[in-house]
Amino acid sequence: MFNNSGMNKQTDIIIVGSGLAATAFAASLAGMGLHITILEKSLPQFDRTENDLRPISLNLASVNTLKALGLWDDINQYFKAIQQVVVSQQGKFGAIRFEAGALNVPMLGCVVSYDVLMKTLYNRAVDLGCHFLSIASIDSIESTSLGAKIVTDVSNEKCEISASLIVAADGVNSVCRDLLGITVQTKEYGDVAIVCQLHLNGEYDGCARQRVTRDGT
Repeated sequence: MFNNSGMNKQTDIIIVGSGLAATAFAASLAGMGLHITILEKSLPQFDRTENDLRPISLNLASVNTLKALGLWDDINQYFKAIQQVVVSQQGKFGAIRFEAGALNVPMLGCVVSYDVLMKTLYNRAVDLGCHFLSIASIDSIESTSLGAKIVTDVSNEKCEISASLIVAADGVNSVCRDLLGITVQTKEYGDVAIVCQLHLNGEYDGCARQRVTRDGT
């Protein structure tokens, strides 16, 4: 239970971060009667003028997970099914094709906008009682006899939150990881990516295409 005694709080699970993975995880656990607190510096906002239309590709396993969570009806009218995937390489003859019909599945996956997916997950987590808490920073994490404790900054006040489990889902540059002293090894590949949003000049044909360069990237 999320007990609030001054700035000392108790919950079952703390999740640091409120991205797609973190919010989906919270929504999947909340139905089990657990009290979950999500800590985030920038909570999702769905009332802004411009929506985040980044396309998110979901494989069939992810689609089935959303169905199992009872979320598919909220997404069903917005997604575009992927019925075929074609992979080819620059300068090479031929291509590899995967087709849903040949694999006896309704689709290989789908594409849905980030906003639709994020809003669906967020609303389900809130409906199931997950508590989203806006924070300024995380100052420390320590183990206790009953689990762990996080000290964070909430509205310029120090707040201690204890839980049986802490889930660090705060991204590639994880503050939680650094506070816990977990080391990582990084390797620079020197690759460059161009990220852009394309608009089709025709109807989407249900085919996703992956074009590989001569170098295999």
